[in-house]
Amino acid sequence: MAFPMPSAGNTVETAGAAAQFTATHWSLVRAAQQTDSEAARASLETLCRRYWYPLYCFLRRSGRDHHDAQDLVQGFIANLLEDDRHRLRQALEPKGKFRTFLLAALDHFVEDARRREQAAKRGGGATHISLDEMAAAEGRYANEPATGPTPQEEFDRRYACQVIRQALLMLRQEYEAKGKAEIFQTLEPLLTEEVPVGFYEQAGPRLEMTPAAVKTELSRFRRRFGKLVRCEVAHTVAGAEDLEDEIRYVFGVWGRVGAGQ
Repeated sequence: MAFPMPSAGNTVETAGAAAQFTATHWSLVRAAQQTDSEAARASLETLCRRYWYPLYCFLRRSGRDHHDAQDLVQGFIANLLEDDRHRLRQALEPKGKFRTFLLAALDHFVEDARRREQAAKRGGGATHISLDEMAAAEGRYANEPATGPTPQEEFDRRYACQVIRQALLMLRQEYEAKGKAEIFQTLEPLLTEEVPVGFYEQAGPRLEMTPAAVKTELSRFRRRFGKLVRCEVAHTVAGAEDLEDEIRYVFGVWGRVGAGQ
């Protein structure tokens, strides 16, 4: 694995870190826990839209069928965002990490739905994840290993992968905006692979760069990726004290996924 574990000085700078966190998605949700802040709701919806698929995988790995998992995820998000936010706030104070809160909140919702026999209500008529995305979820899930991970391990795997996926998406957009799509495509595999012998010499002519320039660009590429991962993780924790632990968690889980474990 060649992932650049971002250091404490990258992206969310150590100096002024507290000020940075006042504007992150999860910090807004926690700060507005007892209110109906529109900014907090928008932040929570952003996080839910990004991280619903790990919940779907958790439910499928727990033995739920495709439709039941869809119903529960849609219903859970509708409940979280609209239907009964006050009751949910009372039942589950948000933890320091969005990941921790998310799975605990889902467990609470599933148990409540079981007691009230509401698991089949397809989100109470409200759809917060697009039907196309939901329809594609089972196709994505079919590519997951059929055996091995527990539901908790599957959630961890998919959550970490989504953090990485979001960072890669932002990195791709940055390179494409600069007209460097081919550079991105060439360098992306080297985030998870060692640089093969002769790579710089072979890639240089294709990218119209010298071998030394390709090497410099790869170093810059990896650093920027690390910074973007750090930014994404910062949006899912309540404060700087949780950031380093969560970054270690993401890269640790992703490393095991990449190694086939």
